Amino acid sequence: MPVSSFILQTIKQLRIMRNYKNNVCGSAVICRSITEVYCVDKNYQGDVIIPMGATDIVNHAFKDCGGIKSVVIPNTVTRIGEEAFMGCSGIKSIVIPDSVTDMGINAFSECSSLESMVFSKSITKVPKDACSFCEKLESVVLPDGVKKIGTFAFYECTNLKSIGIPDSVEVIGEQAFYGCKGLTSIEIPDCVKKILPNAFNGCDNITEIHLRHKKPMGKFSKSFDELDLAQITLFVPIASEDDYRNHPFYSKFGNIVGE
Repeated sequence: MPVSSFILQTIKQLRIMRNYKNNVCGSAVICRSITEVYCVDKNYQGDVIIPMGATDIVNHAFKDCGGIKSVVIPNTVTRIGEEAFMGCSGIKSIVIPDSVTDMGINAFSECSSLESMVFSKSITKVPKDACSFCEKLESVVLPDGVKKIGTFAFYECTNLKSIGIPDSVEVIGEQAFYGCKGLTSIEIPDCVKKILPNAFNGCDNITEIHLRHKKPMGKFSKSFDELDLAQITLFVPIASEDDYRNHPFYSKFGNIVGE
């Protein structure tokens, strides 16, 4: 008789094996009392339910498992390893539970069907290449508490339409949003101290930039300098307009408006 799910009671590692013709692995995998999760068959087809009690989705755990349609991550997981879901082209949405405090580089890069993502409220850094080349990604929720958005974090997410940068962010990494052509407006809170080169270059459809800094930050210039600044309206704090209009870089914007 085909089995659609199975339970393992006492193992310390879960290996998701081949989806054999008798469907012994089925479309859902449910296990108890494990600490690490990874897949050893890149041809696995179906949904993955990571069991309560698992704490570590190891490096490369589901890399290039294009047949996975959805993943449920329980609130016992504290770590998602490097390239854990890289190339999982069938996944459309991800919710990372607040138990996760550590996420490795390239964790969700090249997930070509991924449309939405909610990050854990417990992370303080969006890692390098976290979601790079997720060309269908439309929306991302970043929690308060994130201090750094890493290099290439959302590189070439060409369909990204909105990104909320929380008031805790201090650093936006090099090319973090490069090529995000779906963005039309961005807001940068005044807590941001560094925006590294090319962070927003290649975002060719931006028409509005909202800067909350009372004084012009000249070191931000290489983050936007490839954009057609004459076609962009820059919104700045009221009473700061003249400082921005007289600045050698910000004076290139088509319009500067206080708000």
